[in-house]
Amino acid sequence: MVSVSFAKLSVGRPIKYMDLGTMEKYREKAIKLLEQMIRSKGEDPKDYVIRDILPKTDLGFANEEWKVSYSSAYSEETLVNVKLEEKFISIYGYANLSPQPKTTVLKFKKGVKELYVLNVQQHYIFEIPIIYFDPIGYAENDQMIISGIANATGTDNPVFFGYVAEPANKTIST
Repeated sequence: MVSVSFAKLSVGRPIKYMDLGTMEKYREKAIKLLEQMIRSKGEDPKDYVIRDILPKTDLGFANEEWKVSYSSAYSEETLVNVKLEEKFISIYGYANLSPQPKTTVLKFKKGVKELYVLNVQQHYIFEIPIIYFDPIGYAENDQMIISGIANATGTDNPVFFGYVAEPANKTIST
């Protein structure tokens, strides 16, 4: 008998087909994942503050603006590559603010290990092209990598929905 196993299913759900309660469940799952990761490090989630993710402060973008530049079409390019220090991150959604989005595929990695691959291009057909998915978690000392594949060179505006948990006594600097 042959045993077959599969990686986690990478499926995004467009919010067009969700009610507010379902959208809230995705956000709650992201917060619960943060709490689980904090507990797994032997710490108490009550000692942490949870806030929205910021592009520069948390993901290493050039500014606090959801903006990336693709230098080539149809090849994988790194959008985020940060080592997390004193923070935990969970990502549960994606949107694109560009009038003509270039990003077609996103790959979420922890170091070299690929966690999740998401085809986002198919969601641009919706009036509200926002996608929610099961949260992806990154803990302290993880190397968080998000890469993208675009259909053209140039600027794009991918937005990641997620939360950051930091020690309550830490000052956020942007």
